[in-house]
Amino acid sequence: MEGKNQWPVFKELSGNSYPTGVTDNFFGKTPALHWQWDFRNASPNVKQDNGKLLLSGTTNADNKTGIALTLRPALPYYEMQVTVVNENNAVKGLTVYGDVKMAVGLGVTNNNIEYWYVKDGKREVLASSLIRQGPVQLKMAVSEDLQVSYKQGSNKWQTLTPNKEISFDALSPWDRSSRMGLHFLGNPEEQAVFKEFKLIYQQ
Repeated sequence: MEGKNQWPVFKELSGNSYPTGVTDNFFGKTPALHWQWDFRNASPNVKQDNGKLLLSGTTNADNKTGIALTLRPALPYYEMQVTVVNENNAVKGLTVYGDVKMAVGLGVTNNNIEYWYVKDGKREVLASSLIRQGPVQLKMAVSEDLQVSYKQGSNKWQTLTPNKEISFDALSPWDRSSRMGLHFLGNPEEQAVFKEFKLIYQQ
């Protein structure tokens, strides 16, 4: 479209300038197409069953992080939440995943919450807390720093404070941004069972 003096005229389109986020209730027959994983280091088994996502699979022998089922970020600051509904020895929860040797996450294992960190392929627990049996809601809030918290039932969110500072910038490899999403670390016979994943961008 041309205006006066042959200069182009741009038409403004209505709608949001930025995405607001993603909500996945896991009710489809197959997982949504936005989920991605590091195929070089993990072979996930992903199923959906009436509002639940079941995540399990295998990893390479030197993979200390586990399986990350993630989304590509549209904005740098965001908050994500999910509910873990099953109990076993595996670590099940949320992660910000740089690569197999650099990741951070919040997960449930048996009756314990773990705030964990993998750097240079070495895994350590930065904070932990005992929980009662039953579903657990997990939350990770990413801005210039990282805050992790959890809650059960109608209780208030409980924040975990790490025992040391971590380099959050190191989570982004030089050639791509870090991913965020679901996490599983356990034996192939185990699985993580999730309900309702929410990703909310902070604008």
